[in-house]
Amino acid sequence: VFIEKKTWKTLASARKAALSLIEEWNSYLSGDVYGFTITKDSKCETCGHIETEVLESCWGFVGDREGCKKEATEVAKGL
Repeated sequence: VFIEKKTWKTLASARKAALSLIEEWNSYLSGDVYGFTITKDSKCETCGHIETEVLESCWGFVGDREGCKKEATEVAKGL
């Protein structure tokens, strides 16, 4: 991991940033990435076929399953 000296003023802050990047990358490589899609089903009046409309979606919650659930819940409440 490369950390810019001009960005991180102390060794401790640089080390913390580097460890955070490593943790995020490991989560990504392990498939620990989450997202959500909120849909609405409606029945076609003509043929009776069920149509699904995507109302909202968001992806890219790396290593944050609970954060993804929380965000999905808040978005659904807003819709």
